[in-house]
Amino acid sequence: AGKFTVVCANLIYDLLIEEQRRILSYVSRQGTLVLAGILKEQFAKVERAYETAGLRLVRSRGLKEWRSGAFRFRD
Repeated sequence: AGKFTVVCANLIYDLLIEEQRRILSYVSRQGTLVLAGILKEQFAKVERAYETAGLRLVRSRGLKEWRSGAFRFRD
């Protein structure tokens, strides 16, 4: 499998955390990972898990009970 500059994953929060390693294997070091389909009250858990893996949240948006975020690898 190749590496991509943009990877989007619209999954429930527990799958985003469980499959973190697999999801990150597709993201290039200069790429952006967009995570969506996350309930607002669960977003912090996802954010923390991906920050622990070396990414940082660069943008986030919310709509009603949902929240999404764009992450990039730290330099």
